[in-house]
Amino acid sequence: MILWLYLLIETVNVVGRISISLEDQISKQKEKLAQLLARQQKEDALKKEAEKRKNEANDARKKSLIGRHIFEHIQTDKVFEKKVMTILEKCLTSKSQRSLFGFYPLVNNNDEMVGNDETKRNGELEL
Repeated sequence: MILWLYLLIETVNVVGRISISLEDQISKQKEKLAQLLARQQKEDALKKEAEKRKNEANDARKKSLIGRHIFEHIQTDKVFEKKVMTILEKCLTSKSQRSLFGFYPLVNNNDEMVGNDETKRNGELEL
C-alpha cells in the first residue's frame, strides 16, 4: 500500500511538472510568435518604403523625360509652343516660376494677371 501511495504521489508530481512544462513551452512559443510578428511588420514597412522610393524615382525620371522631349519639340513647332505656354501660364502661380517663362506675376486671389493677352509675355518666348 505504501508503494502504491508512493507511485500515486510520483504520478501526480510528474503530471504536475508536465503541465507546468507545457505552460512554459506555450508561453515561450507565444513570445517567439510576438517577436516574429514584430519582425514581419518591420520588414513589410521597409519593403513598402523601398517601393515608395522606387516609385518616386521613376516619377521624377518620367517628368524629366517628358520635359526634355516637350522642350525639344517646342524648338521646332511654334503652334505647339503656344499651346504649352498657354497651359503653363494657367498652371504656374509662384512669381519665380512665372518670371522664368516671361509671365507677369499674379496680382490677386482671383489669379488675374497684369496686362492683356498680348502684353503678358515679353514677345515670343525663346525656349
